[in-house]
Amino acid sequence: MRRSDKSNEAKFFDISDYMRYVEEFYDKFFFKNPHLVNSTQRTVYVASDDIQVFQQLEQKLFSFLLVV
Repeated sequence: MRRSDKSNEAKFFDISDYMRYVEEFYDKFFFKNPHLVNSTQRTVYVASDDIQVFQQLEQKLFSFLLVV
């Protein structure tokens, strides 16, 4: 998630905008693979130049494993 170096070049997207697609992906994945529901951790890899992104994600991601 680019923040500081792209603030004037690109539209700002809130974390919830990204996470909506992550949640949708996992919902579809588990619907198609119900046998993996109990053995697969919902995982998100995040790279960012802004420490606040990680702080916001930690507050909002209760069902995901956050990999930074």
